[in-house]
Amino acid sequence: MKLVDVKEICELLNVKKSTIHVWIRNGTIPSYRLNGLIRFNMDEIIEWVKGQQTNTSNVYTLSRNISENQDIDDIIKKAIYESTGKEYDPTHRGNQTNQAGNEGA
Repeated sequence: MKLVDVKEICELLNVKKSTIHVWIRNGTIPSYRLNGLIRFNMDEIIEWVKGQQTNTSNVYTLSRNISENQDIDDIIKKAIYESTGKEYDPTHRGNQTNQAGNEGA
């Protein structure tokens, strides 16, 4: 087992220290805390990186499933509603808020 520090992981993954610390807090990246010092098992990091590989065929399948004739506003409306539960109005191009408080301003 070879233990390395945050600096070495940053260099290996080509990411900022702040990104590594967020990943540690979220439990995204395997790490150890030894008397307050953060260390990584290099073998575990290599396996973790291999597990992060994305499947680009899913992107192709998704794009193929979107009809060429489907209106972009319908796609946006559905995506916003599914992720936030808020309705989308393409005429206002933004989050829907109560406009009543803004009248007369």
